[in-house]
Amino acid sequence: MVMAILRRSVSEKRAFEMLTTGDPIGAAEAQTIGLINRVFPDAIFDASVETYVEALASKSSSALTLTKNLLYHIDGLTFDAAIEAGAHANALARMTEDARRGIERFARKK
Repeated sequence: MVMAILRRSVSEKRAFEMLTTGDPIGAAEAQTIGLINRVFPDAIFDASVETYVEALASKSSSALTLTKNLLYHIDGLTFDAAIEAGAHANALARMTEDARRGIERFARKK
């Protein structure tokens, strides 16, 4: 299970090295190799994490779920199949309550 997740995040060579050596890596190196997106300094870690989580929580949960599912689903698909999967996800997204509320907010701005 770890290999499937690791392989999506780092190169094949790097994943092999990490899996076979078991050497620990620090946060800065994990960011450099693409294993993580952000590193927050210790002094502002709690506040930075809270800000990040609040921003993420303010997003549409259905959009985040559909995006995550599509991202993992298209891995390994042909280009045409990935486009089709994206079109399907787009159609599903337009049927969500979050989309309806967003369209209503947009319409009120005019």
